[in-house]
Amino acid sequence: GGATLLTVPAASSLDAIAPGFDNPGGWDLVLRHTAVTYGMPVVFANLCGGHFWGGSRIVDADGTTSRPAGTEPELVVAEIDYDRVREARTRLPTVRDADPRFVQAELARLMSMAEARAH
Repeated sequence: GGATLLTVPAASSLDAIAPGFDNPGGWDLVLRHTAVTYGMPVVFANLCGGHFWGGSRIVDADGTTSRPAGTEPELVVAEIDYDRVREARTRLPTVRDADPRFVQAELARLMSMAEARAH
């Protein structure tokens, strides 16, 4: 649809998940995966202070992460090279090869199955 950047505002706290779960590490994995899958830079802005761990960052289309912010308010700046974005999309053309009609039909089928089981 012409998007060139994904934004992910979050209110992710350290203690929102079960003990032993690495919430910042989980976000790092999700953000890099999303950037590489869609060949698109991702801007992650998380709350900081109190229970919130901060860690805002910018992830390039190839999964390279800027230095994450700390636990205090901080401005994260990165230059986005849209030539590299085009290269990333050429290497892994997830969006180009997607079939939205198939995905929509499959989701409708699964929803129908779930509704039938519920009744």
